[in-house]
Amino acid sequence: MSLLDVRDLTVRFSTKKGPVLAVDGLSYHLEPGEIVSLVGESGCGKSVGIMSLLGLQGPQAEISGSARFDDQELLGASERKLRLVRGKQVACVFQDPMSSLNPVVTVGKQVAEVLRRHRGLSAAKARLRVIDLFERVGIPAPAQRYASYPHEMSGGMRQRVMIAMAIACEPRLLIADEPTTALDVTIQAGILELLKELRDGTGMAVLLVTHDLGVVADIADRVIVMYAGRKVEEAEVRALFNDPQHQYTRRLLEAIPQRGGGRDRRLHGIPGTVPTLRDSPDACTFSERCAIASERCHTARPGFAEAGPGQAVSCWHPGAQTAPAVKGAVR
Repeated sequence: MSLLDVRDLTVRFSTKKGPVLAVDGLSYHLEPGEIVSLVGESGCGKSVGIMSLLGLQGPQAEISGSARFDDQELLGASERKLRLVRGKQVACVFQDPMSSLNPVVTVGKQVAEVLRRHRGLSAAKARLRVIDLFERVGIPAPAQRYASYPHEMSGGMRQRVMIAMAIACEPRLLIADEPTTALDVTIQAGILELLKELRDGTGMAVLLVTHDLGVVADIADRVIVMYAGRKVEEAEVRALFNDPQHQYTRRLLEAIPQRGGGRDRRLHGIPGTVPTLRDSPDACTFSERCAIASERCHTARPGFAEAGPGQAVSCWHPGAQTAPAVKGAVR
């Protein structure tokens, strides 16, 4: 049984210009101890999809489908039930730690509050546990940092505080939404290494949301590619980088900066624009931007079919036109 099993997740928002279909029939699963990455351009539905799992969308969101965590249905669950899951069994790390932390409360007290609420620890025991967590996530002088305010810490340190808060109750699933955005490459590498160490040390599963394929190559076991609210490809990370099957995935890979190749090595943009998400077209959503689209692509929605071991794709012409070589990008 999968730790997380999402089936046909659909999320619509009511707007003055009509309904917006932000997530269109998304299905995926996550196994214990696995790192799965959701990738795609900004606005493709990645963050909306994960926020919907935990009841973090506003009342204007119309959500349907199924999302079972450890065989418990999350969609439609009461707020009381979700509070028992959030923070204790499923924890989240968001991309902007400054907006996630209370600016007038010390970081130590904010993490301690999680332990006192979910574990019932006394103030003294919670403080000791927080200091231990700070040391575990690589915060220097953890006892002194307990009394620091968010503005007194760097972006990387604040992100480590958020990770400490997320793992305080030893969750079975960590959802990380763009956890390294706006961090320099050195800090980014440290955060990614920390996530891998936590997975290896605790068996915690990680659902990583990102648009950065370099991050995916470094940390993920399996990758789900989204475009305009739909899943278009799913594969083990090596298969995705070495033999992408969907044209959108190929174009994303072309945009990865690569060492070597001389001065003629250029990044290639994807022509056209992302379609409006007003409805669910009976066609491939990428067809208007795809260089090899046929008439069928514009008139019929492709199913999701196996394209190789550990790889599946939603495309009428899977594997057509080999993507540029990107071997070696995955460590």
